[in-house]
Amino acid sequence: MDSFLEALILTCLQKVKGERSVSGTYHLLKGKKSSQTIQDSHLFGISRFFGIYPVISREELDSFIQKFTDRGFIQKLPNNNYAVTGTGMSELDDYLKKFPIPVHLNGWAIQNTADVFWRRLSLLIQTLSHLVRKKKGFYPIQKDISVQKWIKQYISAQKLDRQELSAAILSEILPLLEQLSTREREIFVLRLSSSMRTGHTYDQIARMLDLDETYVYFLFVSVLHFMVSRINWEKNVHPHLSILLEGSDLAEKPLTQSTHTTYQYILNGMDKEAVARIRNLKVSTIEDHIVELALTDARFDTSPYLNSELEKEIASVAISNQTRKLKEIKEHLTGSASYFQIRLVLARYGEKI
Repeated sequence: MDSFLEALILTCLQKVKGERSVSGTYHLLKGKKSSQTIQDSHLFGISRFFGIYPVISREELDSFIQKFTDRGFIQKLPNNNYAVTGTGMSELDDYLKKFPIPVHLNGWAIQNTADVFWRRLSLLIQTLSHLVRKKKGFYPIQKDISVQKWIKQYISAQKLDRQELSAAILSEILPLLEQLSTREREIFVLRLSSSMRTGHTYDQIARMLDLDETYVYFLFVSVLHFMVSRINWEKNVHPHLSILLEGSDLAEKPLTQSTHTTYQYILNGMDKEAVARIRNLKVSTIEDHIVELALTDARFDTSPYLNSELEKEIASVAISNQTRKLKEIKEHLTGSASYFQIRLVLARYGEKI
């Protein structure tokens, strides 16, 4: 294993157990907002990787697949998908013992917010550093004009002077950093820009710490996910940092727009057949939307589509047989169930199977 990115891709392939194509892993890392990608990320317990490496190209992924095949880490299945071999699992286990998957990664819930948070925080710290030292002319680390305007408004709205605001921000950041490892703290600090220096790139940090560049990247992303999660959870403890999360609602999951529309009809009491007629869509498409809603909202009521007894039986069969294959589950049921009903249960229990 030559990089952490390779280990992450192999982990995804291992999780889906040959039941999904390589394209599924590609769309997962890119954060594609499709029903299939969203559902699979939950079904196979890999939602925390959703959208955490959007820069990956299909060519890059294909080169990794070829490399894994050549080294005997994966083998092609009759369905043209890939399964991780014993050799691949051994290699993966050895690598992850040395470079474990960062524990705070939570792409599904946090990635979009973390990106906004970092762009604002990094520019805020750079700006305050210059203002405190009375250096007005500098090249903003964030080129996005909307981010620059947001920071100007943020600073102007504060009642504290520049020195006091800097101290307040620091007092909120330090306790967060103290909860992280030395390596994670170092990477975060090295990424920051000030009046004295420009923040380091992932490549520069990797060479400084003798680490793989992609591992540095994912450790940094994990730090941001931790910070966003903790700040959102304890807004009263982080009054200045919590403002940086405004306009990036953590409760808003990346549902497809079509699913949002279907949800509005369901809230009005319509059944799936009626929604399909009104929207001029197939019932199976509406069922996809319902499964997506069950995945993304634990409070979504599935009782109109299956009773509790059937739900328990489907879950029991899936868990006892350690399978997510719809046909296999259906064959083991004593009663009758549609594939839609099985998918609904898997949406609730997927990560436990």
